[in-house]
Amino acid sequence: MKIGIIGLGKMGANLALNGLDHGWNIIGYDASAQTRESATKQGITTVASQKALLEALDQEKIILLSTPADHITNQILQDLGSTLQTGDIVIDSGNP
Repeated sequence: MKIGIIGLGKMGANLALNGLDHGWNIIGYDASAQTRESATKQGITTVASQKALLEALDQEKIILLSTPADHITNQILQDLGSTLQTGDIVIDSGNP
């Protein structure tokens, strides 16, 4: 089982690292190349685009959002809604 994390800031990166510590297969994406580079240096597998993240996940996708609770998250959810299938899981961990 692969789990995608969108948003690799402080909270998202720590969630990814915790998952890795528990043997989960984590793939992360962040819009910031610098943030992706930092996450990669910590041992998190990252991809350079949201599309690449979706392609790297299993057929039944599990995606955790760790993004600001505003228009950014709303846009990501709209984008995901147009590509995900019934049975895929999206968890929004953002705080308002």
